[in-house]
Amino acid sequence: MRKILFCLLSIACMGHAGENLLWNSSFELGSAGYGGNRGSRYENNGQIRDPGPVAEIDAAAAAYGQNSLKLELKTNEQNTIWRFVTHEVALLPGKSYTFSFFAKSNAASTISFLCQSNQYAWQTVGSAAFNAGPEWKRHSMTLQVPDSPEKQKANDKFMMILAYSGDQTLWLDALQMEEGPLTHYQPQGAVECAVYMPSCLVEDDSLEAEIRAISYDSDFTGKFHGKLSAVPADKPFAVQELTMTLPQNKAKNGTMKFKNLPYGIFELTGLNGVQKNTVVRVRKPAAEYQPDRFQIGVISGCLEDIWPKWGAVDNTLYWRGQFGRPGAMAQMIRLSGSTWNDSWLSPVGRIGLLQPTPGQFAWDVVDLHLRLAAEAKLAPTFVIPAQSLLVSRQGQDEGHQVPQYIRRADRFGRPEGARLGPWENFKIVAPPAGLVADHIKAIVMRYPNKFVMIQLFAEFNGYMPVSMIREYAKLSQQAVRQYSPQTVFISMTPTGDFNGSVGGSYQEIIREKACDLTDAYGFHPYDSPMDDSVEPAHLAIRKLRSFLQKSGVEKPLWQTECYYLHKENYYNLRHPNMELYYAPDPGALVRRLAIDMGEGCHASSPLPYDAYFSNNHAPNNPRYPTGILVPNGFFAAQNAAGHFMNGAKALGVIEKNGILCYVFANRSKIFSILWSRDGRRTAEMQGAFKVYDLYGNPMAGTGNTLQLDRTPVYLEWQSAAPLEELKKSVFSGVNDFAASDLKWLNGTVGVRLRNESGSAVSGSVRLSSPYLQGQSLKFDPFEGEKEFRIPVVLKPGAPQEFPVKLITAGSRVSTLECTLKLNPVLENAQKYTFGGNNAFRVSYGSGKLVLDIFIPECKGLKGADVFASDSAEIFFDPLPLEGRIEEFKRYNDSTSQIVIPLYPNGESDIRILGKKLPVSFKRISPERLIVEFPAQPGVAGLNLAINNNGKHEAFSGQNNYCDRSGFAIITLEE
Repeated sequence: MRKILFCLLSIACMGHAGENLLWNSSFELGSAGYGGNRGSRYENNGQIRDPGPVAEIDAAAAAYGQNSLKLELKTNEQNTIWRFVTHEVALLPGKSYTFSFFAKSNAASTISFLCQSNQYAWQTVGSAAFNAGPEWKRHSMTLQVPDSPEKQKANDKFMMILAYSGDQTLWLDALQMEEGPLTHYQPQGAVECAVYMPSCLVEDDSLEAEIRAISYDSDFTGKFHGKLSAVPADKPFAVQELTMTLPQNKAKNGTMKFKNLPYGIFELTGLNGVQKNTVVRVRKPAAEYQPDRFQIGVISGCLEDIWPKWGAVDNTLYWRGQFGRPGAMAQMIRLSGSTWNDSWLSPVGRIGLLQPTPGQFAWDVVDLHLRLAAEAKLAPTFVIPAQSLLVSRQGQDEGHQVPQYIRRADRFGRPEGARLGPWENFKIVAPPAGLVADHIKAIVMRYPNKFVMIQLFAEFNGYMPVSMIREYAKLSQQAVRQYSPQTVFISMTPTGDFNGSVGGSYQEIIREKACDLTDAYGFHPYDSPMDDSVEPAHLAIRKLRSFLQKSGVEKPLWQTECYYLHKENYYNLRHPNMELYYAPDPGALVRRLAIDMGEGCHASSPLPYDAYFSNNHAPNNPRYPTGILVPNGFFAAQNAAGHFMNGAKALGVIEKNGILCYVFANRSKIFSILWSRDGRRTAEMQGAFKVYDLYGNPMAGTGNTLQLDRTPVYLEWQSAAPLEELKKSVFSGVNDFAASDLKWLNGTVGVRLRNESGSAVSGSVRLSSPYLQGQSLKFDPFEGEKEFRIPVVLKPGAPQEFPVKLITAGSRVSTLECTLKLNPVLENAQKYTFGGNNAFRVSYGSGKLVLDIFIPECKGLKGADVFASDSAEIFFDPLPLEGRIEEFKRYNDSTSQIVIPLYPNGESDIRILGKKLPVSFKRISPERLIVEFPAQPGVAGLNLAINNNGKHEAFSGQNNYCDRSGFAIITLEE
């Protein structure tokens, strides 16, 4: 059996030839700058086997200096996971590097290193094998970094992976990463220092940091400066100076103390600029779960870091020690401000993992979950994901996680699964409703009233029709009501992801008369994640609640997932298989929580647990297991949100001049949370109140004038009628209207206006530019947001992108500076080149559109499915001027997405998403492809993208998988 040791090397700083990019490389300062964790196979006995630290410092053995790193590697430790990770370094595109180290072992063995980078796909940039023996010996290997900045993105991570076999004690020392060929070992700096300090202070406002320093070349006496700054504003809180006398090559310790820390997150820097450490100060949570008031949760599985191995298709579970000791994860989730645990991501949520054979249940991990929840004072839930029925995901079989007894029970006789919902690349089986109900019955009979909520098949609308979820819900609800009547049963949780529609799904749920089969409604608002989304989050919830009220089926709302929290980031992801798990700032998370609370939801758990933690020595790689996780800004901000909002009852909302303000009652007090939707507003407030910042610190000196931006602030009211005071407050800003989604629509310019005047306003809107000849468009009074299309004539010589002035006249005239990007116009038979040497030519005749595509650099690589392989994607819309503006972000119902594989014998793997078209294609040569499909004469929209070796290049619009916008315009004429 082989075990692996991970060593991460990623981008943060640059070096010159011969310079060691690794600091503390001989471990004289202890383990600072290096991390990792160990894990162990979970034996399903309710106990975690903690294999201890991944490595330890050995002061009795060294190739250089006094210390080395000692690793006890034992193959007889069945199924132990090892990871060892360095701090982040920079490897420049096109450069070669040499990684070297000293090693010895108490047993002759072979060890090997593999260096990989997490780019568009995992890419190897160097590997080598070495023989380790009883004497210290230096080994080295050469790494070659990709030669193009396009191939190596700014935040790619480089990993050194150490594999070994055989029981041994292995020592490593004098690590060196240098540009160019191997040189003699030398530490990175003549003087180096490290910081050891706690990562989380609960109430305690004093911080003590241990400073450990060494001088390698000579005796040294000097000063070390430590700057403690707020994150992310880099606002200095305190600066301290420490004088230390260091004998040559011998580490010494000193101490820095900081007092009166406010709540929030801070970073200690300035100590030779080498290491950054973060600390959060938070409150001790007081509120516990209340079934009739708003509650904040975190998606945190079974409250232990227990998972199948990455890519595994069996039922073997492993515990990863990312939180240090068993039980620590549950305590940290509670400290994050949560009162309940959203158990989505729990391995036993899947039917086949909890019940691998009929009637045989793995109850121990559920018992563990309930015990940890009770110890942390978290209300537990049990989530059964739709993935319980998912047999094949993008061509990859799910293995024993969907066991044979579930596959054989498929009602259609298709144990291999089939696509039953709109998501093209997901095949599920559909066992009888009784099988699912019996599974839930077993859970609630064993754990009556132990779970505050049981959720069945979240995001069902991607996998199956409402008629099918209705069958599963009916029998399962009967079991919950009979054996666990105090548990909330949620069977309807549609998603807005992958072009899903939460509102559209609930219309169908009502038509199918399925509302009585759920005690509450769940939703995943990916189609409206934030207040500045195309459909703002708060308006989407109001629209949904209004529709449910008018239909007479209103019930509590649970928002149980929204990983993409910010529109701009959602549409600008660069990695074709990456999900963005957290927003760019903690304020975005708090805005989402406030919207869910203020719009009347019962509960909100938008993010998974790993969004709340990071690693000091690998801050740009938050999701890869790089060592012991420490709380980040999201953790600190949600802790404050929990202090103010857990147990809240919404009282009302004020929307005036771009300000969104929610008023709520909690703990016998009245509070508000408010912010500016466009980031630049002044509020002249009425009444008496106290102001608190995002982390819950009192803000002195504000008076009754508040400068508001996108970061929310809290008000604690001392007035008797805050809603009336807020209505009398004056919120001023630059304009009556804010504009978004300025879009060229072939003869008109589409724009979305948001009325920020505080009342319904009529007026007009026009565009001003040297490249446009337009006219004013009048509009009737409206509140909220509305879409307009302004008629314009494009003047000759207009560039593809140019500035315009958007002039609105309502109660006053306002001018907004905008940028307009034109759609390319395709000419018949003209050849167009893009993305390097990719090219295509379009022709039309006899009612057929023909694309002649040239792909000279395509290697024809095949991945897990056609989307992860080399392929050509064609987007065709015969009605480019129809639909809402935001539909041009990706595609609408009239659009066909044609995905053609470019690997050998891939003809049967063609995919057509959206509107179906009869498509024929012919591979003329490895470098040329002919595609043909019917099209009606007229103006149409067309776009082409090439996926080659994991790289995505689009002819028009954005080069990413979320935004296939920027359709080129083509006029189809016989």
